[in-house]
Amino acid sequence: MVKERLTAALAHALTSAREAGALSVDELPQVQLDLPPSPEFGDFSSDVALLLARQTRQTPKVVAEAVAAHLDTAAPPLQSLVDRVAVGGSGFINFHLRPGWLHRVIEDALREGPEYGKSAARAENGALQVEFVSASPTGPLSIQHGRSAVVGDTLAALMEWNGYRVTREFYVNDTGSQMERFTRSLEARYLQAAGHSEARVPADAFSGPHLAELAQALHAEAGDRLAALSPEERRAELATRGRDAVIARQRETLESLGVRFDEWYLERTLHESGKLEEMIALLRRHGHVYDQDGAVWVRTSAFGDTEDRPLLRSNGQPTYIAADLAYHLDKLHRGFDRIIDVWDADHEPYVGRTLAGLRALGAAADAVNVLICQDVSVKLDGQLVDNGNILPLDEVVERAGKDAARFFFLQRSAGQPLELDLDRAARPDADNPYVQLRDALAEALAARRDAPRPDGELGLESLTGDGERALMRKLADYQDELRSAAREMDPCRVLRYAQELAPLLRDVARESGELTAARAALVEAGCIVMQNLFTILGLDAGR
Repeated sequence: MVKERLTAALAHALTSAREAGALSVDELPQVQLDLPPSPEFGDFSSDVALLLARQTRQTPKVVAEAVAAHLDTAAPPLQSLVDRVAVGGSGFINFHLRPGWLHRVIEDALREGPEYGKSAARAENGALQVEFVSASPTGPLSIQHGRSAVVGDTLAALMEWNGYRVTREFYVNDTGSQMERFTRSLEARYLQAAGHSEARVPADAFSGPHLAELAQALHAEAGDRLAALSPEERRAELATRGRDAVIARQRETLESLGVRFDEWYLERTLHESGKLEEMIALLRRHGHVYDQDGAVWVRTSAFGDTEDRPLLRSNGQPTYIAADLAYHLDKLHRGFDRIIDVWDADHEPYVGRTLAGLRALGAAADAVNVLICQDVSVKLDGQLVDNGNILPLDEVVERAGKDAARFFFLQRSAGQPLELDLDRAARPDADNPYVQLRDALAEALAARRDAPRPDGELGLESLTGDGERALMRKLADYQDELRSAAREMDPCRVLRYAQELAPLLRDVARESGELTAARAALVEAGCIVMQNLFTILGLDAGR
C-alpha cells in the first residue's frame, strides 16, 4: 500500500504541475515506481521526468524539480511516511521514507494475521464470476484443462482477497456435434455390453478406455432395458446418463487438484429455457441482426470484429457464438458486476467476436474480460512427449501430488506456453522448486515456534542487518503485489513473489544465535505473509 500511496501522490503532483503551467504537456505518462539501484538513492524512485523531458524540451532534472515542487509531503497521505524527496542529477525522483515505515509492515502483519492483505480490500468490490475449465462432458480432463483449472481457481482466490464476492462456474458444453458423437459412441459400446455383438462403433467414435468403462457401468445399472427402447429414446437417456457420469468424474478429478465450483451450468438449459431466442430477439430490437441466404447474422463487424458472424445456420441450428452470447447475457442478467472467462488457447479466435457480440447486446466494454491459457507441453524422462497436452489430468495429480501440480501449473503466466517437467514435479527433494518453497516456509515456521513469544516492546529499531532489511523491504511489497496481480489478472505473479520472499525469510530464520524479540517478530510476520500467499495459491500453508 505504501507504493500505491506514493504513486497516487506523484500522479497528483504531475497534474498540479501541469495545471500551474510548470509542465507544458498534453498527456501525462503513467507513473511507475521502482527500487533504486542503491539505498543511498532512497526507498523508491521514479523515471517519470525522463519520460516527459522530450515533450517539454527541458532536461529531465528541470522537469523532476518542477514535479517535486508540487509534491505535498506535509499532506496526510505522505506526512507520516516520507522523510524527504530528492532529485537525482539524471532526473530521477527519489523518495526517502521515514525509518519506521518498514516496522509498520511487521506490526500490521502481526495484528492482522490470516487477514493481512485483506484489510485494505475490505470495501466491497462487487459480484464477480470467474468461469473456467468448461470442458465438454465427453471424457476425462487433460493436463491442458488442469492448467486452466489452477489458473482460474487461483485467480478467483486472488480476487476474493481483493474484496470481490466471487462465484466459480463451470460451463458444461452438453449440446452440439461433440455430444452427438459421444452419444453414438456410448450407444455402440452399451449395446455391445448388452450382448448385441452386431453393434458397430462409429468411425469417428471417441477413443480411449473411458467409453467402454462407462458403457459397462451403465449396463450394470440399467441392464438390457435401454436396448429395448427406440434409438431416439435410448440415445436421449444415454446422453443424460453419460453426461452426468462424466461430470461426476471430472468433478472428482478437479477436487483432487483442490478445485471446487459453486455452479455447474448446463448449456442445454439455454436452449430449453428460450434464452437463446431471447438473445437474438434483443439483437433484432437493437438493429444488429439481418437475414441472408436463409441464415441469421449479427453485425459484429460494427463493434470491432473482422467480419459479421452467423447466429443461426440455414437449417435453423444455432452456431457456437449464438450459445456463447446467450450464456454471457444470462451471466449479466444474474447480476454479476464483472465477469472473467479463463479459456484455453483453442478458443482464442473467439475472443474478438464474442466481445463484439456482447457490445452489440449493450454490455459495457469492460464487463467481460477473457484470459487465455496457452498450451501445455509435457516432459517425461527428459524428452518432450508427443501430444502431451492430452495427458490425463488424473495422472499428473497422481504423480506430482496436488500442491506440486498447482505450483508447476502456475510457473508461467497464462499467456505464455508452459513446459511441465513431470519428473521434476514429482521429485521429493530440493531439485523440485515446489519443495524448495515448501521447505523454506516449514523452516521459518519451526524457528518461529522455537522462539520465545515477544513480551512488551519489540525493539524493531534493532533490525538493521542486510538480511533483515531485505526481508522487511520485500514484505513491504506484499499488498501492492496482490493489488497488481489482481489488476493484471495474473495469479502467477503471486507465486513469483512467494518464491522471491521465501529465501529471504529462510535466511533470517537461520541466523545463528537465539532469535531476539525483534527478529522473532520479523520471522513471524514473514510466516504470516507466506501462509497467506499459500492460501491464495491453494497450497498447504502448514498453519
